[in-house]
Amino acid sequence: ILVVVFFGSGFFTVSSQERAIILRFGRPIGQGEDQLLGPGAHWSFPYPIDEVVKIPFSQFQTVTSTTGWYATTPEMEATNSEPPAGSTLNPAADGYTLTSDTNIIHVRATLRYRINNPLNYVLKFVNASNVVQSALNEAIFYTSARFSADQALRLDILGFKERITARVQQLVEQQALGISVEQVDVRAIPPRYVKPNFEAVLSAEVERRQTNELAQTYANKVRSSAQGEASALVNAGETDRNRLVQAVAAEAKYFTNQLPYYRSNPDVY
Repeated sequence: ILVVVFFGSGFFTVSSQERAIILRFGRPIGQGEDQLLGPGAHWSFPYPIDEVVKIPFSQFQTVTSTTGWYATTPEMEATNSEPPAGSTLNPAADGYTLTSDTNIIHVRATLRYRINNPLNYVLKFVNASNVVQSALNEAIFYTSARFSADQALRLDILGFKERITARVQQLVEQQALGISVEQVDVRAIPPRYVKPNFEAVLSAEVERRQTNELAQTYANKVRSSAQGEASALVNAGETDRNRLVQAVAAEAKYFTNQLPYYRSNPDVY
């Protein structure tokens, strides 16, 4: 009975969204694509002879960056709350990134990906998800060093996100991770202990933009009014010129028509 139970425990099923690999004493069975088991029922020797590794082939996988963000607890993450901001940044607990203008910002990214090459994903790495996470962390530091704080936080938020995504994609291809990057969500904020200063700068920027827009509107109004007056003066002058030219032309024609009569009898004229 024990022998039957032992060998019977080797049956397993693979769902339609999974693929599986059998490791016999740690070595994959088969060669190439034959190592990959598709959906359905399968059998292997029970553990510890064989080990079945199931791979979520078509499901989204998610990793979140572990650097560049201030210290939080799982409870805060679950309730979407933040710890109180201190008077200074604590480098022993708070993560951060350096920007190209030597400022400090906090950046967090979440990567969603699919496994498109299960053999690479499982067999080439002890824990591929950790490698993906390391690539995401590296992309955050790499990109932050090429953007100023204003660009990352206000002026070019989309460009900052796109550069992180492109860097992750580059690292994924270089390391042959066997995944396809589907989406990268990025959040960047200033250091919380200087957040009021950044908000003051943002408020000043908004006020400057509004003042410039008002000034531009007034300038356009004055310019349009001046152009209208100039056009009116030019049109009036053009009208007077045409009238004068026509009057002079008519008078010249009259004298020209009378010239033969004058020459025939000057004394009368």
